[in-house]
Amino acid sequence: MENFNLGVYGAKRQTWTEGSPRNVLLKLKKKYPQHSTENLAELLADWAQNHRKGLLAICIYWTQRNLISLEKHQQTAEEKKQLNKLINKNAKKYKTQIRKVVLMDLIMPNGKLLRDCTGTQCIRFGGWFTCIGKKVGGKSTVGSKLSETDLWKFYKQHPDKVPAKS
Repeated sequence: MENFNLGVYGAKRQTWTEGSPRNVLLKLKKKYPQHSTENLAELLADWAQNHRKGLLAICIYWTQRNLISLEKHQQTAEEKKQLNKLINKNAKKYKTQIRKVVLMDLIMPNGKLLRDCTGTQCIRFGGWFTCIGKKVGGKSTVGSKLSETDLWKFYKQHPDKVPAKS
């Protein structure tokens, strides 16, 4: 047999009411241990029809839980508008930040980040990286000679050398 803790906090306070539906549910569960939730709910509903205080306790509990949920999730039109404005503002900000980080942190065929590749290595990669390699020079690294903005300029200036999107 299962042990049930009637408890003293939160929803368990309902146990304190006269004609406690919680105590009735406990008795029903002990009497019909194999019954499903739906079956137990039906038995409890049958009991509640004849026990007004028990029905009231169930209704108070249900109302309290749902009011909390409704109040938590309701937003005024103005709140929604402000939230959307904030989301859009941050999206633009983060999109810009992500874009700025992406090129310098590209992982190249040799396993290095683009920022750590030399000009010679970039020339070997081909495509628009050839232009970067020529600008950076043989032994210098991309990160030491170019900024993220510079990389984006190369990318935009040489669309013919950018591999086609798949």
